[in-house]
Amino acid sequence: MFNAVKDKRNALTLICLITTYVSFGLVYLMISFSLETFPPVILSCMRYFAAGVCFLFWAYAVRKERRLPSTGDWRIMLTVASGMMVVKGGFLIYSEVYTPSGIVAVMLGSTPMWMVVFGWLFFHDKKPAPITAAGLLIGFAGVVIITVSAVMQDGRDDHMARGVLLTGIAVLGGTLGSLYSKNKKTGLGTAASFGYQMIFASAVFLAAALLLGEPYSFSFAEVSAKSWLSFAALVLLGSILGFSAYLWLLYNAPSGVSTSYTYVEPILAVAAGVLFGGEKLTFSLVAGCVFIAISVFIIIIRRDLWRRGPF
Repeated sequence: MFNAVKDKRNALTLICLITTYVSFGLVYLMISFSLETFPPVILSCMRYFAAGVCFLFWAYAVRKERRLPSTGDWRIMLTVASGMMVVKGGFLIYSEVYTPSGIVAVMLGSTPMWMVVFGWLFFHDKKPAPITAAGLLIGFAGVVIITVSAVMQDGRDDHMARGVLLTGIAVLGGTLGSLYSKNKKTGLGTAASFGYQMIFASAVFLAAALLLGEPYSFSFAEVSAKSWLSFAALVLLGSILGFSAYLWLLYNAPSGVSTSYTYVEPILAVAAGVLFGGEKLTFSLVAGCVFIAISVFIIIIRRDLWRRGPF
């Protein structure tokens, strides 16, 4: 009986791990394909609205949750959503207007580094141990390599440096949102909380799209089949299956396993961009990817690799 349960859990862990790797690794390429005929802010609005509706339907219609958010719940959800979805999600999509998906993925892969630094400086986390500090330096070297390379290509490669700057803002928003959410929990279920956050983010992006005038120069009839399919994959893989698989790992697998996507994701994203997106594989991109992957691996190893999640 015990072995059967254990085998089932191991199988589910493997399935969720593969789902997380694939979905998070392909999301950058799906954004790139979607942007071929979708405006960036409208794309952000549609992505989060579709995913938010799915999460709320699951919470209230399938799981029969009946609790509505309190004032405190709203404060936490809107703060987290502002960082992790509005700033990170919005600037991430906008950055891919100027920058290949592989570079964006590698830069986003540095988020655990910044969480250690900002957690120590502003959120009263422990000072990084020497080995963690060494990992941070390796990761910073990777970020510098990619940034310098982008600046050198700027002007020849469609304002590459602008895209790297926007990606940096996305990393900052995701980092601060994640750090704030660590000790701020709502009384809602995870699906409902994600759903409300995504609906809020979609409303912000709708307002931004109207202010920027995107709806007035855009027609759904002009969207290609490739962009529609990529958008569907973006919602399904990036916002529903990916998040769901990651959350299961977070609560049921060792933390080193659940967070391992952070150093696998950039490698898969770069490979997908080169194989399917026609992106160039440069020495600086490979070097930056390797440095950041090593850095994140060291940081995760130092943070209780085999500790299980809250449940």
